[in-house]
Amino acid sequence: MRKNSLVRRLAGTVVVGLLLVGVRATADDEPGAATSPTGSPATAEAEAQRLADFVVIESPGRDPVQEPWLPSPSQRLSLSMITRDELETLRPSTVMEALEFEPGVQVKRQGRKNSVLLSLRGEGTVLALMDGMYVGTWRDYRFLQSLPPSMVQEVVIIRDSTSLNYGPPQFAAQSGNGTVGFGGVLDVRLREPGDKTEGEFRAEIGSFRENVEHLHLSGPLGSKGQLGYVLSVNRSYFDGPGGQNMGYEFNDVLARTVWRYEGNSTLTLTIHREEGWREMQLAEPYSSAYGWVEEYDPWESTTTMLSINHVWDPDISTMINAYYRDMETTYHYHQIGKEFDVNESKRGADVRQTIRLWDINTLRFGGQVGTWVNPSGKLDYGGWFQRPNKTYFLKSIPQDQTDWGGYVQDELVVLPDKLTLDGGVRWDRTYVSEGFSERDGATASQGSYWQDPAISYSLGAKYELTQRQTLTARYAYSKEAVSGAYATKTGAQLDDCTENRYELGYECRVHKALVLTLTGFWKEIENGLVYDGQAQVGTDWVTAWKAADFQRYGYEAQLRGELTEGLTYFGSCTYVKSINQDTRDPDDRIPRYLLAGGLRYQTGPWKAAAAVQHTTRYQDDFLTTPQQYVDVGDFTLVDINLGRTFRAAGLEHEFYGGVRNLLDERYETVPGYKDPGLTLYTGYAVRF
Repeated sequence: MRKNSLVRRLAGTVVVGLLLVGVRATADDEPGAATSPTGSPATAEAEAQRLADFVVIESPGRDPVQEPWLPSPSQRLSLSMITRDELETLRPSTVMEALEFEPGVQVKRQGRKNSVLLSLRGEGTVLALMDGMYVGTWRDYRFLQSLPPSMVQEVVIIRDSTSLNYGPPQFAAQSGNGTVGFGGVLDVRLREPGDKTEGEFRAEIGSFRENVEHLHLSGPLGSKGQLGYVLSVNRSYFDGPGGQNMGYEFNDVLARTVWRYEGNSTLTLTIHREEGWREMQLAEPYSSAYGWVEEYDPWESTTTMLSINHVWDPDISTMINAYYRDMETTYHYHQIGKEFDVNESKRGADVRQTIRLWDINTLRFGGQVGTWVNPSGKLDYGGWFQRPNKTYFLKSIPQDQTDWGGYVQDELVVLPDKLTLDGGVRWDRTYVSEGFSERDGATASQGSYWQDPAISYSLGAKYELTQRQTLTARYAYSKEAVSGAYATKTGAQLDDCTENRYELGYECRVHKALVLTLTGFWKEIENGLVYDGQAQVGTDWVTAWKAADFQRYGYEAQLRGELTEGLTYFGSCTYVKSINQDTRDPDDRIPRYLLAGGLRYQTGPWKAAAAVQHTTRYQDDFLTTPQQYVDVGDFTLVDINLGRTFRAAGLEHEFYGGVRNLLDERYETVPGYKDPGLTLYTGYAVRF
């Protein structure tokens, strides 16, 4: 109770501080207020421009004609970007680890099919993309699990799922713990070639026999500089704590060519190849997976992406993307001496058209199609199953489905440099040509059918109060169309889930040393999916679900800035209160608070970072046996590192070292699966 009281006081202090600084900033912008230490308006304008340059990495301040994937203006304060520089400073071991210190993001260690799960603002459905493309499948983003940060240019996080130009709810990767709600979008964007030839070799070793080797080459090809390339090779190995079955080894190759033509138009070809294996962590005794010794070995995946962004003129562009991804693995059940092969593929294309009219209106529209083929049956839909008498049998139901979608979004400047309105609608539908419904039993295949349409729409506004203050407001609605295929203990068919969301945001850019953002949100969820243990349908045992209505509300408070040259800081507090509307009881499956903060330092030869994240206690019953709520969370994660560079023989050298999970907390975020604890690492890099 004392810890919760402390958290409340801390959060309250942050909120009050935001309001007080906002009042002060408003006064500073009023006529007669001092515009600068010298009183010069020109100096004030220059300071405002420097401030805008500082915060642009945290906002969609770039041109949607050049980058059609950018979110709408009203989503500005719900957007975060992890830049290339931040990845190199924080030194996460995977892309997923890079998300742990972002506002509203919770990274959960699940241990089995997906080694980690994501939630945004307590919502368990996250749309995961690579370069804006839907290369993953619904409920599955393993294609990102082992992607090395060295291959990533930036990570875009939008804490709002109605980003109409990204995708619909059913494209999303729903987390296995059944935490209902549409959290938002995660878009991992791969490395881009620069204007100069550069290269890096890096070697790293650490605890639990961890070792990483990485080679990166990129730059222009030819004297005109129109053609650029990226070649990145990475190997990572981790043994994990003894007896925990947590090891992995992955080898990744990224090859990319970018042709720049007719000014700002680009044609990009990308190939990403991954090979390796991964063990599935042993579960604690209260998990139904206790005693299972499983692994993916071998694991092979190839993703090919082709993207053209043709800029017809400064106000019109057309982006066309096409992709194909295949995955093959052998799934081992060592506890019973069985194995079975899994293979799947995903192919698709999307078109994004952007038209800017009269400098006050930006119209965006487009569509997507994606086909998932899974002839072997997937882990959720086939494999070895256990009968009540503890004997095992093999089932495999092929899957084949195609997702269709389209959207229209408009952005209108009502008052230049002041008020911008945006709104749009999205329609999606899935055609299942082969598959099954868990509601009818995992061995009962179905004929072809159309799922119900999914609808999303949104209305938003962004208002610049002053040069230093921004207000945003947003309403969004989503309806997904997959609940009817889930099994229930009663045999009843579940209705589709709908969600209404309301959001207000305020940002005050006091100084480049102090940027404050406060966002409040309110969500109403009807027919949300809730995990309900196991159910027997005919001769099959399948995961059961039930429906409930929820009301959720909360806020995000953020502080960030540059204290001195090269020294920046960040901090955030996310508060979420969830109530089950059917029982009027608190929904304790979501941590009430997520707190994060840190320092980044980079000047001269030195580079350092320290980051802290605290998750308060919450409960979960996923795969518990007997079904019961287990206390998880309640931990503090601390990462620190330090590096120094020097030049010798015409090359740049760097030695660095650090520690992840400094407090060595073997915390749980999903029942039965613990973090590996404290890990030390040290490395050497040479660059040219």
